[in-house]
Amino acid sequence: VQTGLDRVATAADRVQTGDDRTTIEALIGDATQLATPGDGTVTDAKVAGDAAIASTKLSVQQVGSVLVRALSEKVNEIKSIRDYPGDTVTAKLMAAITYANANGGNICFDFPTDSYPVPAGLSSIVTAPNVAFRGNGSTLAVGTGPVFRYGDGTAYADRGRVSNFTAEYTGADATSCLLRVYWAEEITLEQIRMDGGGYILDAGLMPVGKFNSNIRLLDVTGAVDNIAGIPAVRRGATNALMMDKVNIYNKYGSGAETDRNFLDDEEGNISTLQLSNMLIERFYYGIKIVAAAGRLSVDMYMSNVVCDSCYNSGLVLYATGADSFINSFEISNSWFAAVNANTTNYGAYINAIDGGQIILGDLTGNKYYGGDSASLYLGGALRSVTVNEGQAFHFESVAANAAALLIEDQDGDMKGVVINGGNWGGELPGAVTSVQADY
Repeated sequence: VQTGLDRVATAADRVQTGDDRTTIEALIGDATQLATPGDGTVTDAKVAGDAAIASTKLSVQQVGSVLVRALSEKVNEIKSIRDYPGDTVTAKLMAAITYANANGGNICFDFPTDSYPVPAGLSSIVTAPNVAFRGNGSTLAVGTGPVFRYGDGTAYADRGRVSNFTAEYTGADATSCLLRVYWAEEITLEQIRMDGGGYILDAGLMPVGKFNSNIRLLDVTGAVDNIAGIPAVRRGATNALMMDKVNIYNKYGSGAETDRNFLDDEEGNISTLQLSNMLIERFYYGIKIVAAAGRLSVDMYMSNVVCDSCYNSGLVLYATGADSFINSFEISNSWFAAVNANTTNYGAYINAIDGGQIILGDLTGNKYYGGDSASLYLGGALRSVTVNEGQAFHFESVAANAAALLIEDQDGDMKGVVINGGNWGGELPGAVTSVQADY
């Protein structure tokens, strides 16, 4: 072995593979001749396959860029769910959430294109800010329980996002849920394809005095399973729920409809509901907003919303009980259709009874389709509700007394209801042929 010094090491020096630097120095002398190799002198062929080289000592250069960066910096830009410990996807998800909560959030977990089985809901809950889960067209093979959870009622979560997944439910029941928010703000569900499942979003039944705020569903399509009593979207004490480009149908099959709604407001203590560019099909109720005694629902805006083939009613706005209010709503260019032939279904049902009031409503350019009940029902203590250029129709099965437009002032509390123009299906039995009135 030529040392580069003034002598040649012989077999007696016993320089062996695996000797460390100190051993070799003791055998051959001057350590200055054993300096760190220069840049570019260690090639891939010279590195052992099991060499444990720290990533901080390696660099990478993106194609087309002149910038050279440390590999450790580049790797840490994207945190793959596969990087976290656990033998199952569920375990890896829980480990990732634990890491995010412990390190102050501000992290996005990436799901490389693949199928990820999550047979049961997660017990881990995001409580740190700005935590996102990003698929790449990835599939979640889901069983029961909630998959993604933000806020736990005592710890608050904000600025979360779940995006670009297909959710395929294999064992859906009344607990199955893609996203649950429970005292959270600025949470977005985006670019989601649903195939089965119970809740798409569960934002209901909040602790007293706490609210969800600014919850968004954007570009959510597909189908959910027909699970009795479980709405696709449950909204409780929530300030600002917004949906856009949502296209969901209920897989009830063979006409076996049950009490399964798309949007169900169970608490009636909410503000700002904004719905646009939506197609909702084959639910029991399409959109159901109920303000019970002492509850308030305010600022609702719907545009280009279609609730089609609903078993009972496409739209329900209902204030019932003392000091219950639905206040300020605008619904335009939308379509609400009920298909069941019974005396309790309506295209749209708007009513305030037993001390409740519905105030400041604008219905412009909407279409209402009824079965054996009124296509559009206006009843009770309505205040300043205007219907502009509406159209009401019936399907083939029509009861003799079914009105296309039915207005009932049950207790003499209706004030300022104005019908301006429109086509109210005058050729049908019991239909209102022309209404220009102030009730």
